[in-house]
Amino acid sequence: MKAFLFVALLATSFSTSAQEEHDHVRRVLRDFDEITKPKLDCVSPAPLKPLDEESKKIADKKWFGGAKDCSKKENRTPPYEVLQVNDGYYIMRQNKCINFEAPFIYLYVGDTGALLIDTGATESADQMPLRAWVDEVLKSRPNGDKLKLTVAHSHSHGDHMAGDEQFADRPNTTVVGYSPAEVAKAFNIKDWPNGEGTIDLGNRKMSILPIPGHEASSIAVYDHKSGDMVTGDTLYPGNIFLSDSNYPTFKKSITRMWDFSQKHPVRNYLGAHVEMSAEPGVDYEYGSTYQPNEHKLPLRQEHLDEVKNYVDANPRPARKVFADLIIAL
Repeated sequence: MKAFLFVALLATSFSTSAQEEHDHVRRVLRDFDEITKPKLDCVSPAPLKPLDEESKKIADKKWFGGAKDCSKKENRTPPYEVLQVNDGYYIMRQNKCINFEAPFIYLYVGDTGALLIDTGATESADQMPLRAWVDEVLKSRPNGDKLKLTVAHSHSHGDHMAGDEQFADRPNTTVVGYSPAEVAKAFNIKDWPNGEGTIDLGNRKMSILPIPGHEASSIAVYDHKSGDMVTGDTLYPGNIFLSDSNYPTFKKSITRMWDFSQKHPVRNYLGAHVEMSAEPGVDYEYGSTYQPNEHKLPLRQEHLDEVKNYVDANPRPARKVFADLIIAL
């Protein structure tokens, strides 16, 4: 039935852009899942390690969950929130009343360079002054005007790269392209997707791990200084959409992430959205601008272990509701 629904949706979407079509199909399929999914008793996995102070800081952050009426100016300002995790490590979230996706954006700053992961879902600098914020942060650093900025993307979907144009004419800045070949070249990844890349920001080494599946150029970004890994839409507290076509690649990427975690101490897995509520196994309706009781942002090793066990046990994708994320079809 879902396959029929998918084809029908594509047939009615011929006049829309590729991104609009992607969003429309994803929204209707997700609503379909909401109607048909069974009610399950979900329990979060037992923590493998206690949270350190920085992890508590990230987990305890209560982000603005939007509003019932986003037409009110007071609900659209400020356009973003920022959490400074430590010196040179910032997490930003776009206001949900400006764009319901409310993507998370990550900025890492070292002694010689800075790395921005994603540019959000809004092109307008008036509505979402991302570059102005980045400039302010870098200017506050020693030799900030000399720091080389690299603008990269967790993956190449519109809600993660809409703000790229704000950086197009910025001096000493490289905006990484959208194809796997361009990403591989930017981070010197010799064997995509099996290899790894690195970028040294000066006293802050970052590893770049190809994780295609959700999207062909998806990457995970590991900060060796904090131990946190940015995972985009591949692993996050929300709906991980799989299909027969992307599942084999997704399985390999999850295995690649898990193998990496056995060699490096990954403290938190930080995705690009929060779609789950704090109630285990329950997500918010797609397109919602009001999420008053959200799940916390970080996932942990036990959550990657759950997904790794899932892909090992399932030769084909099958819907699975976990307490903190959902495998959706």
